[in-house]
Amino acid sequence: MSRYAIKPIVREDATLLALTDTRTGAAAHIWTEVGFNLLALHLPVEVPGHGTRIVDTIMGPPTLDDLRVQPTWWGTPLLWPFPGRIPGARYTYQGTEYKFGPPDRPDDPDHGEGAGRVDMHGFVRHLPWRVTAQVADDVHASVTALFTPDDPDHGEGAGRVDMHGFVRHLPWRVTAQVADDVHASVTAVFTPDDHPGTLEGYPHQYHVSATYILDNDGLRLDFTVHNPGDAGLPFGYGAHPYIRTPLGPDGAMGDCTAQVPATLAWSHRDGHPETTTPVSGVRDLINGQPVERGAYNGIYTGIDADADGWWSGQVIDKANRTQATVHATANQPYCVVFVAPWGDGICFEPWTCPGDVFNLAANDVDGHGLIVLPPGESWTASMRITAGPHA
Repeated sequence: MSRYAIKPIVREDATLLALTDTRTGAAAHIWTEVGFNLLALHLPVEVPGHGTRIVDTIMGPPTLDDLRVQPTWWGTPLLWPFPGRIPGARYTYQGTEYKFGPPDRPDDPDHGEGAGRVDMHGFVRHLPWRVTAQVADDVHASVTALFTPDDPDHGEGAGRVDMHGFVRHLPWRVTAQVADDVHASVTAVFTPDDHPGTLEGYPHQYHVSATYILDNDGLRLDFTVHNPGDAGLPFGYGAHPYIRTPLGPDGAMGDCTAQVPATLAWSHRDGHPETTTPVSGVRDLINGQPVERGAYNGIYTGIDADADGWWSGQVIDKANRTQATVHATANQPYCVVFVAPWGDGICFEPWTCPGDVFNLAANDVDGHGLIVLPPGESWTASMRITAGPHA
């Protein structure tokens, strides 16, 4: 029997893939049907004074329905062909204006009338409403609720076509699984053959694949874009891992420290990236800041890679004497730091570009980061998540 194994596991009404290390207890749970999302990652850590502890590193969804409705709020969403927001879903490329359309089309038979559909029965049918009044007396009982664009729960739902691309909530197709004495890995692909509706507003041939690898060092993600077409393939990419805080039974989120060796941060005007400025004050994360909601969310850059070509951001949890680290290859030169308002977690997101990448490139903004992949070529970016002791 091999050290590593892959098996299907049932959670609620869905089947996930579990990659496991039978020797250490490490495990990764991946949901292929909604964005090929890494929902859980359990890593062994030798904690000083406590022996080996299995650390739950990823902030997963309370229920799978929660992830269906808000596919970028938990786990590890994959953001392609752009991370961030494109205002109005409109962008200009090579002098032509495009508009991203509904990626979940009626001719995709597996998609029925699910939460991701934007062409079916409106958008209030599956998102949260805000209760404003309740009355109960001898005559009746009533409840009143509101639905408005100002409600934060309507931010990054599956129906959004202007936010974080279109691979984050649709099914991926598994093409390979490997389990031996060295690692367990699963590979899935996302193509316009499987999702023809994605070509609306993005008329480019593409072949995207992602591989999760669980080994003795932790979890690795390799994300590859191949251009099978006869013209350049423009895109941006980001991964969105939510690291749980705290990393154990002791302390609270605010007892943890966030650390990113970034020297620059993007400033914004009217919500759009504009230019970079040196980090200062609470946005200086080089030596660490307490994990705090809303204090320093933003896009950071100016990060020096190590000799092996990787940079990293980490959470230090002194109460549990543990740390978790997100490592990224240097071809993802931006790190989005985001502390979730809806849970106890922080993101260190490796991105290739700021948000609104197509329009930044069209306006020749310095550092726009748009990648245009030549025909026949491939591009790969990698991320690792590790956990270890902190004295």
